[in-house]
Amino acid sequence: MLEGAIRLWMDDGTGFRETRILEAGGFGFVPKGTIHSYRIEKTGRIFGVTSAPFTDFFRAVGRPTDIPGIPEPDRFHIPSFAQMAAAGAEHDVNFVDGYELFD
Repeated sequence: MLEGAIRLWMDDGTGFRETRILEAGGFGFVPKGTIHSYRIEKTGRIFGVTSAPFTDFFRAVGRPTDIPGIPEPDRFHIPSFAQMAAAGAEHDVNFVDGYELFD
């Protein structure tokens, strides 16, 4: 994290379950095959490094824009769950339907 804060959830499905808040200077690593999610707690800047399949997934569900900066909410592109699941299946990104986050 460069600034701001993110809550990260991890669950390896074999008993390890953890949630933590990453703040400026914080680092999170999620091993392949680990169920995970995140929530922005305080806006800021994030620096991320990821694997190629994960990057390809975002390319598949995203769409290009010619407007610089953060768009207004009415211009947000939010793909359907079906679109994300289909792209995920192609790029080794798996969604767990009905998974409940924990405290």
